[in-house]
Amino acid sequence: MTRMNTELKNQRCDSGQTVEITAAAAITAGDPQLLDDKRVGIPAVDVALGDDAALDVYGHYYGRKEYNTAISNGDVVGWDSDGDSQAGHTAAGEAVTTGCVTNDPTAWDYILGTAVEDAAATDEDVIYDLNVLRKGFMPGATTVAADVLAIPITHGVVTKTTGADAEALTLADGYVGQKLKIILGTDGGGDATLTPTSVCGFTNFVFRNAGDQVVLEFTVAGWIILDATNSSNIFQLGFLPGSTTVAADALAIPITHGVVNKTTGADAEALTLADGAFVGQKIKITLVTDGGGDGTLTPTTALGFTSIVFRDAGDQVVLEWTASGWIILDATNSSNIFHLGFLPGSTTVAADELAIPITHGVVIKTTGADAEALTLANGAFVGQKLKIVLGTDGGGDGTLTPTTPLGFATIVFEDAGDQVVLEWTASGWIIIGNVGVAAPAAITV
Repeated sequence: MTRMNTELKNQRCDSGQTVEITAAAAITAGDPQLLDDKRVGIPAVDVALGDDAALDVYGHYYGRKEYNTAISNGDVVGWDSDGDSQAGHTAAGEAVTTGCVTNDPTAWDYILGTAVEDAAATDEDVIYDLNVLRKGFMPGATTVAADVLAIPITHGVVTKTTGADAEALTLADGYVGQKLKIILGTDGGGDATLTPTSVCGFTNFVFRNAGDQVVLEFTVAGWIILDATNSSNIFQLGFLPGSTTVAADALAIPITHGVVNKTTGADAEALTLADGAFVGQKIKITLVTDGGGDGTLTPTTALGFTSIVFRDAGDQVVLEWTASGWIILDATNSSNIFHLGFLPGSTTVAADELAIPITHGVVIKTTGADAEALTLANGAFVGQKLKIVLGTDGGGDGTLTPTTPLGFATIVFEDAGDQVVLEWTASGWIIIGNVGVAAPAAITV
């Protein structure tokens, strides 16, 4: 039994965001269309050649499932226009090519999103979250031989072998939210320089020795680096070579090594950090032994924060020196002060207050009875993340219009529980998370 309109191949089951297009050819309702920004749009009605139409790009969808194939909740699914669907089979079991949703990457024309339910092999449809890659990584791993230059985006992990000569590696654009881990498995002698088609925050990445690896994520602005390890210790993406220790009661954190391990004494310590040696320098500071007193680090020049408190063994922070001061790239604090680009703490914004502050990692908003035009200034530093939650719905919608958005224009908070996570890039705020109670917060582009 199917839950879908039998005349449609994909059918929306809740509301979502739309994108306006002018049809370059006639489009049948429910047939997925690959858009220029790598997202997929699905029309709710037939669209004639040359007509304007609104295609859904977010929301939950029923899709005709591949014949005799089980799909699990969380699987990345794609569209196979030549695929054999369960619903398309005749009673005699003869294949009828109607197009289908499948979790087999080798059959995809393009990615649709992530399955949000289990579907048995005999089920005719499956529900998926359109244009959302929850896990981020594509299924499986693959290898790339020496002298083969194109890094594929069809798998989550790519292991590369280099040859004796230098190799100029390429990487095509991915899907928004897609993550990719690339590892140099075997070093044949020559360096391999990866230069993606679209990048944000870097130009290329050089693989020198076996074990070098990078984790990338594709955003609307291009591939960004999430994590990297370079065994050659030659400025590992800004880190100076080696590590050093700082004893209890020694207050100056040196900038001469990439990693600094600190021990605190019994009393509170006021730690210092000089300006960086060069723009792009990174330093990782870890509290390895807690002597009882807190260590409060106050850099000479900081951007987006004032100080960092090391309270317990294991607390650590990764900083980067910019032209305007040290910024926080990543932090783990047993007191949960920092996490992955979020500034410390949370704050509230009352009804009829319109400015969303960027001074905290979490902002909880209350709306009043009337509509509110919310504003958001530019981020304090590239990589800053901000979670905005509608805590109390006073009746009026709150429409957020950042000074510089990227990939969207506004976000509408309608119901208590609507929340988004934004990240500041060199080109503006991007949306990296969007959930709600009834539906995700409405977005306009």
